[in-house]
Amino acid sequence: MYTGPMLKNITFSVDDKDIAAAREAAELENTTLNELVRDWISEYARSRERSSHLEKAFEALSHLRAGRKFTREEMNER
Repeated sequence: MYTGPMLKNITFSVDDKDIAAAREAAELENTTLNELVRDWISEYARSRERSSHLEKAFEALSHLRAGRKFTREEMNER
């Protein structure tokens, strides 16, 4: 029984010349155009998720006084 991720087929409209060039590039990288697109979509989704996490982290830290100047005494406190 297959328990890997469920893959869904989707359709894009892309210029024939771009598809041919992308397939050639994929072949040079020993992969397929399908795999390159799947990896790009996955990376794009993760980058959006990371951005969201960073925004939430900055919001959680917004109460801190960023850019505050410390005195010499404060910097040398232990």
